[in-house]
Amino acid sequence: MASQLQDTLPYRIPHVESNDQIFIGNDDFVQEAEGLMDHCFELIMETIQKLDETKEQYYPVLFYACLDSANLLMGNC
Repeated sequence: MASQLQDTLPYRIPHVESNDQIFIGNDDFVQEAEGLMDHCFELIMETIQKLDETKEQYYPVLFYACLDSANLLMGNC
């Protein structure tokens, strides 16, 4: 989602209108993309909170899942 909100995508296909040409500047597209990113973030937070309740049982898995989630969020937001 975050990559779709860039002003210019890093690649092009000659003679084809890409999404950055079609959707950039479209407020509805930007709002929907940001809403979807917020929704994904909320789902990740809910999952982390649920895992927190049983963290002692799954501590090693939880630790690496949290690190991976944080890396993904930082990279995309």
